[in-house]
Amino acid sequence: FPVTIKINKSDGVIPGVVSLGGVFTRGGVAAEDTVVGLQGGLVDIKGSRVDIGGRIDTRGSDSLNGGADQLGIGGAGGSINIEGATIVLSRDLISTGGRGISTLSGIGGGGGFITMTGDVELNSRVSDLTTIVVNTRGGNGLGIGDEGPGGAISFFGKITGTPTTSNILDLQYGSGEARLGDAAADTITLGTLITAADDAGSTGSLVINGTLNVDTLTTFGRGYGISILGNGSQITQNVSFLNTGLVALGSAGGIVTG
Repeated sequence: FPVTIKINKSDGVIPGVVSLGGVFTRGGVAAEDTVVGLQGGLVDIKGSRVDIGGRIDTRGSDSLNGGADQLGIGGAGGSINIEGATIVLSRDLISTGGRGISTLSGIGGGGGFITMTGDVELNSRVSDLTTIVVNTRGGNGLGIGDEGPGGAISFFGKITGTPTTSNILDLQYGSGEARLGDAAADTITLGTLITAADDAGSTGSLVINGTLNVDTLTTFGRGYGISILGNGSQITQNVSFLNTGLVALGSAGGIVTG
């Protein structure tokens, strides 16, 4: 069974400051009598302030090789839920599905859900680690097997980069959806926002409800959609929307680029 880590989630607990290094609940090696990879474990943390100093990795494991007779099925990613008035992320959040491996064919495991509830600060605390990756992509399939579905990424609150350390947010969600903010007040202030992975599996959607203030918006010629809905959004550098899915500015009619 997958490991579950819960901090300050019991009834009646008044959460204080939580400070952690890395958290790893990756799925283990699949049992010999099964061709299904193991699911990553749930990470569920609540605090008045939550400071994560290392990577959180809840990815599912790859399947064993099903040979010529059985499909291999990758394990699902475990979900990551963090809640706090302030959440500091110093490293990546990874909740990807495992690969389906088989001589016959393989089906990738689904990505987990990553949910941040509170104002998020990106700060690696070192000048040479400038990018924080949030990844819920499904695992790769083989042969006629499909890639696993991407999980949802949800940020409910502000997102602020640190110019001297981590000022780039890299979102990777495959066929899933990434949602930044509930309303315009949930501002996203970054040097660069990378809108998806440069991969054929990027077919989901990015919805930005908060006011977006970035120097650079990076897009790729893949099938995903982008909606920028926060009034007053500004992108300093000229942007070409290379993605081939939906592009919607919606209520962000006052968006300024270049």
